[in-house]
Amino acid sequence: MYKLVVAGGGCASMSAVPQILRSGLIKPHEIAVIDPSYYHDYQPGYTMIGGGLFGTSEEVLKSKLSNFRREMKRLFHPDINFISKAVTEYLPDENAVKAGDEKITYENLIVATGINPDFKSVPGLEDALMDKDHPAGSIYKLEYALKINTLIRNFQGGKAVFVQPRQPFKCGGAPQKIMYLTEQTMRNKQKTDLSLYIGGNVIFSAPKYAKALESLSAEKGCKVFYDHFIEKVDKDNKKVIFKNKDGERVETEYDLLHVCPPHKAPDALIGSKIANESGFVKVNPSTMKHVDYENIWSLGDSSNIPTSKTAAAALAQTPVMVDQFLSSLQKKQSNAFYNGYTACPLFVGDNKIMLAEFKFGGEPSETFFKSQDTPSTSIYHLFKNSFHHIYFNLIPRGIWYGPNTIFKPRFK
Repeated sequence: MYKLVVAGGGCASMSAVPQILRSGLIKPHEIAVIDPSYYHDYQPGYTMIGGGLFGTSEEVLKSKLSNFRREMKRLFHPDINFISKAVTEYLPDENAVKAGDEKITYENLIVATGINPDFKSVPGLEDALMDKDHPAGSIYKLEYALKINTLIRNFQGGKAVFVQPRQPFKCGGAPQKIMYLTEQTMRNKQKTDLSLYIGGNVIFSAPKYAKALESLSAEKGCKVFYDHFIEKVDKDNKKVIFKNKDGERVETEYDLLHVCPPHKAPDALIGSKIANESGFVKVNPSTMKHVDYENIWSLGDSSNIPTSKTAAAALAQTPVMVDQFLSSLQKKQSNAFYNGYTACPLFVGDNKIMLAEFKFGGEPSETFFKSQDTPSTSIYHLFKNSFHHIYFNLIPRGIWYGPNTIFKPRFK
């Protein structure tokens, strides 16, 4: 039996495990991390790859891929037991999980298995994306991000369609980011008609930034269609089929297509006793402790915390969850509570970012300045050139505390 089992080896896990180790209350050999992936990708980098911010796809593969990819196991302490399998079943009443045929028991469990893009949920989409000669791509998978990079670079004008599904999905602003970067690339080339089809009724979940993005998209000539739910990609006729809020079928042709697919919880969570009806782990959103099981915790995209699913949210949740978890081990009361902080660095073209930072209810929670709905060049260079170094060098050492940066928060 392990003192701590961590399901998932992504951003939330990579952040939480070293902060727990720094306490000295749990030793590395008492921890098991379970994840089938060989590589850990810096997924915010997919937007930059797709948008051409690090050169062509060939240049990325030749010399820039190390900015965005590391061997997952090496991001954890070498004495941690790393199990290269997927969790296939949760058995909370037995204090166990299954990974294939192997049953792994624990004293405490942290679930951080993320959320998965479901390309197969849209008929015709995966076929269009996998066809190297078809003008469809997505920044929600590395190979498709490399493909959209080439498509945008070679695009000769026409109708470019961008699709954003209903929530939840990773990074609420990403489907727009790639549209704005495409607009920048195409601005002085052939005439391009850009359209964004959104599965919801707002362009962004936080009102302050939604208002700014509505103006920005209009200024850039991007048409926005709300309450359009993607139903199918007709590859042969280069059409996307939507259903609008009235249930009517809507078709649109494309010469370039980018799709953020619907997302879903990992299969092992769907229908499990620790998850809600959508497959997300049921936790207290302020503490990340399970509502039914005292020794189970969850943070990041796999939890049901009602905030945008971003790396920034997971990094802000980590010190709170760690304090709550360590206090629980010591039978103490924690005063750490999560306020819903999340962030989205929206690349808007012209070497600028609109840094959206907000907490529960969409209320702004800005760390740089009060007018962050105004795109900034300095923040652009900070995120483009620095954050992947922070991600792979500070977070695995347990010395990055979300919006507090390198300063460990004090909870009183």
